[in-house]
Amino acid sequence: MDGLGFISTRDLPHLIDSINFTQETIDQARDFYNILIAKIQSNLGLNTAITRWIKSKESKYSITDSLIELRTALESLYLNDMNRELRFRLAIKGAWHIGQCFERRKFNFETLSNTYKLSSKAEHGSNIPIDDRNKKLLKKAQNICREGILKRLREEKEISSNDLVLGIKS
Repeated sequence: MDGLGFISTRDLPHLIDSINFTQETIDQARDFYNILIAKIQSNLGLNTAITRWIKSKESKYSITDSLIELRTALESLYLNDMNRELRFRLAIKGAWHIGQCFERRKFNFETLSNTYKLSSKAEHGSNIPIDDRNKKLLKKAQNICREGILKRLREEKEISSNDLVLGIKS
């Protein structure tokens, strides 16, 4: 990169070598982009979820800021119709939305519940240690949020919370 933060042509071979572009991945990216544009125009919560998830991934943020951004993304994705018992509801809805089996739902539930608890502490001024445990939790929750965003993009319409928790096939 040059001194202004732009990518120069001498950086391109290194960047291109680190990403495996195929016609299939380019076609998938184009298809997801077209779906994204159509969906975010009709669903501001999804747009917020995507924007905040991206911000949670930026390296310029502290773990505290990343947790707050991720919490906002998850709330936008899963709590648009709820306002009580937020942590439980977010975790249970996220677990059922993405998980296809008990083990995966349990993993998602625990990860989302722990992330929500930690992000609440961050949002209310507690110092969040930058340790391996918190970094791993953040990364796992970011991956779950990403899966939820991609699944939501593929869905024709948003599934109601009651239907989701009762086990509707999606």
